[in-house]
Amino acid sequence: MSILRLFASSPFESLQELLEKIDVCVSHIKPMVTANIEADFDEVKNHFRQITKAEHEADLVKGQIRGKLPRTLFLPIDRWHFLEIIASADKIADAAEDLGYLLTVRHTHIPETLTPEFVNLMEKSLASYELVKEVVDGFGMLVDAGFAGPIAEEFVEKTVRIDHLEWETDKQMYKLTQHLFELENQISVIDIIMLRDIAREIARLADTSEALGKKIRRVLAN
Repeated sequence: MSILRLFASSPFESLQELLEKIDVCVSHIKPMVTANIEADFDEVKNHFRQITKAEHEADLVKGQIRGKLPRTLFLPIDRWHFLEIIASADKIADAAEDLGYLLTVRHTHIPETLTPEFVNLMEKSLASYELVKEVVDGFGMLVDAGFAGPIAEEFVEKTVRIDHLEWETDKQMYKLTQHLFELENQISVIDIIMLRDIAREIARLADTSEALGKKIRRVLAN
């Protein structure tokens, strides 16, 4: 084990623990949205409960990290940047919980005519998350490399790909919104508003993943 890894492992192990909780939150998004499409609102609520539990646990881990992280320590990155990464990662769990809230506070069913576009939006958002998760999972290699060199360049490229995926998500969101408003004479105004908000929360998973990727890229650029 390198000297750098020896002194830096503990904070990054805590980051991995946080990501595990966040990953539980995100893992329920697809089955929760699928349950909505199938009008199985009991199952939607079940997934929301699991997300809420995992999000609370993520908050506890985040609090422990902030409380135990010394102001002066051996870290290959600035302490403030590390805390920014923690905060950005936690917002991904918040996005999953907020989506669950919208899907349970009212039984707003995603209509069949919009299902392909909602599924496409969800898949693009999840792809952004999976890529940023891959980056965070590789922090051990980055620590060993001192956050520099070819490995760092490889991870910078991954964060750039996250930006592109978020852009693709934005385009899909625009397309879905256009289609949604074309249905204004077929579904209620409240349904339109709720479906728009649900779509926004799905897309926010890509936004928060991109934000985390940018925080990491900023660290690697220093």
